Amino acid sequence: MNKKKELIITAIISFIALAIFVTLAAILEKNNFNIVLDFNIRDFFYSIRGEKNGFLYYLAKIISELAATYIIIFYFVFGIFYTKIDKRLIIFVIGILMAKVFNDALKETFNRARPLEENMWAIENETSFPSGHSTLAGFLYTFIPFIVLKNHKRKSIIIPVLAVSGSLLILVPISRLVLGVHYFTDVCAGLAFGIIVTGICILLYYIFEKYDFLNKPLLNFKKVENEEDKDI
Repeated sequence: MNKKKELIITAIISFIALAIFVTLAAILEKNNFNIVLDFNIRDFFYSIRGEKNGFLYYLAKIISELAATYIIIFYFVFGIFYTKIDKRLIIFVIGILMAKVFNDALKETFNRARPLEENMWAIENETSFPSGHSTLAGFLYTFIPFIVLKNHKRKSIIIPVLAVSGSLLILVPISRLVLGVHYFTDVCAGLAFGIIVTGICILLYYIFEKYDFLNKPLLNFKKVENEEDKDI
């Protein structure tokens, strides 16, 4: 697929994600955040999750924190050695910062209260809309597959990455519902916003590529090793 088609597809997906986010925000504002669907889905997860400190509790905690938070640290450290700090890692960091900063700003703007504290299985001090973990998941598990597809041709690498990313796009938001810290519209809006961030980062990727900015790594381990050998 050529760049033009990739950019068109990216633009279409980003526009759909933006439309979803704006629609959800408008509906919530109009109804003063009282959405029957939110309450029904919240109560459904309350009914199936069982007692706290059970299997679903620990599974949801692991997926929520590991897949939406600690994976950032892993990807950053791995990216330093794999990319030697080129545009792929720099754009990843830009994406994470955008997702975090704008998500916090949106939370302050909408100021939606979280579900009842006594039913929450995690301590959360920020407001509810949109879900920050779902925003990160929406970005991470669409941007990482994009980078892998752009840099690898081996199915043995591509297929597992796509399978894991697709699964976590669904499981991370569900984990937030199981923990009782978000409503359904929170996680949907978060996913949509994360995908918008990915669209911006893909555009940056092609801009950097066009203007030959950070296409070459900032670190050159091989060169450093050779200089050390000369000193010896």
